[in-house]
Parts: sequence; C-alpha cells; structure tokens
Amino acid sequence: MRGRFGEHGLIRPGAAKADPIRGFFLVFRSLGNSATSVAITMKPGSADPHADVPFSSSGAVNRSNDAPLADRLNLVIDRALARNRIVGTTILVARDGGIVFARAAGYADRENGQPVHADTIFRLASMTKPIVSAATLALVEQGKIHLDDPVTRWLPDFRPALSNGHRPTITVRHLLTHTAGLNYGFKESPDGPYHRVQVSDGLEQPGLAIDENLRRLASVPLLYPPGKIWHYSLAIDVLGELVARVGHASLPKMIATIGYRAVRNERHDILSFRYDATSHRLC
Repeated sequence: MRGRFGEHGLIRPGAAKADPIRGFFLVFRSLGNSATSVAITMKPGSADPHADVPFSSSGAVNRSNDAPLADRLNLVIDRALARNRIVGTTILVARDGGIVFARAAGYADRENGQPVHADTIFRLASMTKPIVSAATLALVEQGKIHLDDPVTRWLPDFRPALSNGHRPTITVRHLLTHTAGLNYGFKESPDGPYHRVQVSDGLEQPGLAIDENLRRLASVPLLYPPGKIWHYSLAIDVLGELVARVGHASLPKMIATIGYRAVRNERHDILSFRYDATSHRLC
C-alpha cells in the first residue's frame, strides 16, 4: 500500500475578480494535478505555470533574494516529512509574477523508494469536489439546471429512502452543500451499511462503474432527511454524474468544456485530468 499524502493548500487568487468561475478554473489550471501541498500567491501577471520551474530538493529558487522565505517553508516541509504527516509533496510559490520557491520532497512511492519529482502526478482525490461544484454552478449560471431541481430529473433511479421507508426529494442544493443525508464508508464501522453493500468511497474499487455505485448507494437508508444536517459525504460523486447527464457527456469532458469556456484562451489540457495509471510519474 502506498503512503498517504497530505492535502493542504493555501490559494490566494487575485486575478479575474469580476468572474469567480473563471478565477477558480485559472487557479486550478495553475495547480494542475502535480501538486498536493501548495502555497501560492497569485497576482495579475503572475508567472506562467507551464514554464520550466527549477525544482530542487532544497527549495532554492533565487535563494539569495528570498532566503528567509525558503528557510521557513523548508522547515515546515522537513518537519511534516519527519513526523510522517505526509509522505511526499511538491510546492511552488509565486510572488509578483516570479517564482520564488519550488521544492519536490519525500516519496511518490515510499515502499519502492521512488522519490517525488517536479512532474510527479498526484491523485486529486477530494480536491475534485470544488472542481465539480464549480462546474455545477457554471451550469446554474447558464440556466441548464437550478439549485432546487430534484436530482431525479437526471438520475431517476437515485431515490434513497429514510429508515422509515419514505423517499424524500434530494435537490442539487442538497448535494452541493453536503446536506443530502448521505455518508462515506470510511466514516462508519466495518459492518456498517455502506460496507455491507460495498459502496465505493472513490479510490478503493478501480473500474467500478458510477451507475453501479449509485445503485448501491441508493439502496442504503439516508442518515437524516435532506436539508437538516451537514455531513461530509459522497454527495459530490452523485453530483458529478448529474453534471455528466446534463451535458450528455462524460464528467471529464464536461469539466474540460466548462473550464475551457471559463478561461477562454487559456490552456485547458490540465482540466481533462487524463493520466496513465501505469505511468512511473503517478504516485
């Protein structure tokens, strides 16, 4: 089993103030899928994230000009690695259009001793939630869906019931806000209902079709009536399939299309989230 990576980030987008959706996708275009722990200060005219970056094991980039910053960040990184809070990371910091810190540290595959490099590909995991949520809100802006639309408009078979057998209405808003009454398998006991019907949390059953996972998910009673309680859950997985159904396309294609429209002439290859599962770059 490969080591678990941290998912910490500090993002301060300063551009595209008039269009939050565009600003969001610009930030994720900058982050891409090659960083899991990132500290970025973005300002208008900031550095091109596709330019060659002199990553180093020490984090030294123009070190003579910003030694105090590098010292502080390296201390945080080294401590996190030493305490096994993360296994590996890539970090890049840009200030006023110039890259002032870049470091790749730790392991992409701890058991096989494979180090992290600047081009290591990290699985985004739950960081895809804000991407899918932003795509959903873009569809709302386009008038293709509404926040209070019932999910069954696009997913007619997704009708989970409460413990008393009643099947309440779950809306797009409920999915977006984690108030749909759903759960995660990792949040329940090993003999819990999600485990009994083998609901996938998203990473541990590669190849499982989304239709089958939604079928399993809908067979489990809801934790509470929709709209009553916030509970972190698989709601965004359901929302991702809803976005795909709205666009009559796969979710990656929908994300790429919506993201490209948001950034217009910006490069959008990052938004397609394509990677080869056998690649040596994948951690």
